[in-house]
Amino acid sequence: MKKVVSLLLIFCCTYIVSYAQFSESMKEKVRDPLLAAYLTELFEHQNNFKKYNTHIPDDFPTLQEFIKTLEITKKYRRMSTSEYLGAEPFIAVNHNNPNRVVASFMADFGGPGGSSGLKFPIYFSNDGGVSWTKSEFNTSEAIDEQLGGISIFGGGDPVLAIDNNGRVHMTFIYVHGQIENSYFNMFYCYSDDNGENWTLPNPSKLPTDGLDRQWMAVDNSGGTYDGNLYLSAALFFSDSVGEYIAIKNPQNDMFDSTIVRAVATDSVNTLTQFGNIKVDHQGTIHLACLLYNETDSGAIVYVQSTDGGQSFTEPKTIASAKNAKQSIDNKIHNRENTASSMAVDKNNVYITWTDFANDDIRSYYVYSNDGGSTFSTPIEFGTQLINTNSNYHFMPFVCADNGKMVLAWSKIDKQSKSSEYVFTTSLDSGLTLSTPQPLLEENFTHINDELKFYGDYNSSDMIGCEAHFSFTASVGTGESTQPVVYFKKRNVCDGVGLSEISPVSDQFSLAAIYPNPSKNNIHVDFFIEEKQQVLIDVFNTKGQKVKSYLKTDYYSGQHQLTLDISDLSPNSYLLRMTLQNGLFASRRFLIQ
Repeated sequence: MKKVVSLLLIFCCTYIVSYAQFSESMKEKVRDPLLAAYLTELFEHQNNFKKYNTHIPDDFPTLQEFIKTLEITKKYRRMSTSEYLGAEPFIAVNHNNPNRVVASFMADFGGPGGSSGLKFPIYFSNDGGVSWTKSEFNTSEAIDEQLGGISIFGGGDPVLAIDNNGRVHMTFIYVHGQIENSYFNMFYCYSDDNGENWTLPNPSKLPTDGLDRQWMAVDNSGGTYDGNLYLSAALFFSDSVGEYIAIKNPQNDMFDSTIVRAVATDSVNTLTQFGNIKVDHQGTIHLACLLYNETDSGAIVYVQSTDGGQSFTEPKTIASAKNAKQSIDNKIHNRENTASSMAVDKNNVYITWTDFANDDIRSYYVYSNDGGSTFSTPIEFGTQLINTNSNYHFMPFVCADNGKMVLAWSKIDKQSKSSEYVFTTSLDSGLTLSTPQPLLEENFTHINDELKFYGDYNSSDMIGCEAHFSFTASVGTGESTQPVVYFKKRNVCDGVGLSEISPVSDQFSLAAIYPNPSKNNIHVDFFIEEKQQVLIDVFNTKGQKVKSYLKTDYYSGQHQLTLDISDLSPNSYLLRMTLQNGLFASRRFLIQ
């Protein structure tokens, strides 16, 4: 007798969906290629059973049998005990108290057999990102405890938002299993003490399975829907694919049981992905996403809602996307994709995204100064802003406040593969853009390794003139190279051109320099978790290195240095401290 379908995949048992779509999701969310291939093949058998009543072959293993095979043959790639850092970084800044910042990203400690050690460590800062503390909340253990014993196969997309009451909201995705079952779920938790302690509602998973690549925004307008939390996400495993909105009322611990389709598709071969959602000062919801078909051609579309997400306008096409979804030849690190980002600021709407037409990677930007009624012609970074075609431009992210906007992205030399983040600023609601400047003092190399990707969740926020960024840069060399998340603050109005950067880590922190301003000497306080060789460099406002101090070994703990700066002319400077392991931080100071 033929084997019947014994493995129930919750996210594909109700609907017959695209094989290519499912395969892409498994490759993205399940990093182990053997396990991703197994789940994809299983899905194909499931689909054939639904379409043609064709049973799974007798020799096809169950999930439990396959996991045992991985454990025996040691083929599972993630066996390292070291923390893998840097993927999909996300920050949230409390606009009522900018000293309070929360960050999260993907980290994998490895796991036995088919079980991934995927976690989403949460760091919080109460001093504006100068120093960070790691929360003891463990996302994988909390989910495991609530669901009663699971194996985590993959996941991603940690996303944060903060409301006017200071509550921090977080969602993330796990692909997980319980013996014979496997699930694709999005989970929700919240913190009322700036990320130190977290509450996981029960149930904590969103009411609809198969939601992917979410973004969140809170209505802080003080209007009818004040306090509502909105989550946009693509729904894949359904006959009603599209971009959906989940809504959480501030009086409830969890999202509503129903979701609203904000962007519908006109055929089973058309999908949505890479959405982004914002709420403006009047409570209007703005959403942009990619609408594409299985040939990867499509468009960036925009919709809005004025009734708390219950209904949305018809999609407005912002620009065509000739090769919309993802680079197929992995030019950089297997993770470059369309990744639309959006910011709203009073009556201004800013949208940016990446396209892959003509075997290239290009990014674009548009703005609206009339609340989304009309948009500018797309501005292409590589030719209109930098006036060169010698670089790839991708992963753009944007933030704005009160007529000021900052647009940042990754720029990679096509020949050398040398990487850097750059940014441009507008102080007139997007009408004019400044000359692009480096976000970091030095270039770095992206890692072309599917297990060390940088992701598409680089994020930013803006309060007044101060822009806040999270992004990933690589540290170390050779096999020891790792992506590390950094937090950066930049005042775009002072004209000085110096930024402060800190690693989102509790292993190293550099305090503010004092006295500041100074004339002859400055004091530098820093903390390191373990013995390190420390190098200190000083840069001027043009980014030129003007002074270096000898490398010195320091033991773990808190240290204070006094540095002679009497030979430097009166001006603003940037002090950068770099550890032997590659971690670095920078602080501004002024010489009178």
